[in-house]
Amino acid sequence: MLLEFTKYHGAGNDFILVDDRREVFPAHKQKLVQLLCDRHFGIGADGLILLRPAPADPPAGAIQPLFSMVYFNADGREGSLCGNGGRCVVHFASVLGVAAGALGSTVHFAASDGLHEAEFLADERIALAMKPVKKWQEHPDPNRFPTWILDTGSPHFVQFREDSAALDVEELGRAIRQSALFVQEGINVNFAAKGEGTSTDPIHMRTYERGVEAETLACGTGATAVALANSLWKGSGGAQQVFLQAPGGLLEVQFVRNEDGFEQIRLIGPAQAVFRGTWFGDA
Repeated sequence: MLLEFTKYHGAGNDFILVDDRREVFPAHKQKLVQLLCDRHFGIGADGLILLRPAPADPPAGAIQPLFSMVYFNADGREGSLCGNGGRCVVHFASVLGVAAGALGSTVHFAASDGLHEAEFLADERIALAMKPVKKWQEHPDPNRFPTWILDTGSPHFVQFREDSAALDVEELGRAIRQSALFVQEGINVNFAAKGEGTSTDPIHMRTYERGVEAETLACGTGATAVALANSLWKGSGGAQQVFLQAPGGLLEVQFVRNEDGFEQIRLIGPAQAVFRGTWFGDA
């Protein structure tokens, strides 16, 4: 099997991007995706993304997406929305000529949770519109760390701790993700430090990702979850802009909080191609 691919990362969260507009990728083969994402025996990535044709029957009257994004976790299973991956696939689409990539251009595409809009900004950043968040749950913690559970396209556990930089995220994150409450559906675990959330004093965060089953250098839906949870913790409302420092780079989340929840959510950050290549292996 010869597989042409492009390697991307969004703030260190890395992905294998495949142009599958002909829909020939054997996506049903979980072990193949696992092998491709393996950092020793494959290409190596946190996940794999297929760029496929737009849905054949979009809702009547809705904006027509240009393409579909199909995301697989490193464990080979099809995943829910990946925010950093969403920005990367939009950039990939512009390189392929599927979408315009000029400054200020907007792109609509279909993902696992529906239609998304992205905009090309200055400084090689892309803004990805996220779904409104209307529900969340404050989670009781025996150590009284402020903790929330919310879904920002993927489910997230967010906990604010003074010592987030020194935590063993692999051990603590795995324990929470594999706990009786979350083991069946899985959950992404985020530890965040206190911060003002400004560009000069961002909130530092670290994430243990389900499907990767390890700490990743960034998580887009996780950054969004931390930004919203920070608003819940501080009780702030209205239009907000929050900067978050992940180990792999700086992300920005914009949103409006009103009496119905969180709306007009945008995840902003880089989407960078690293290299292109051909994978030789058995299908």
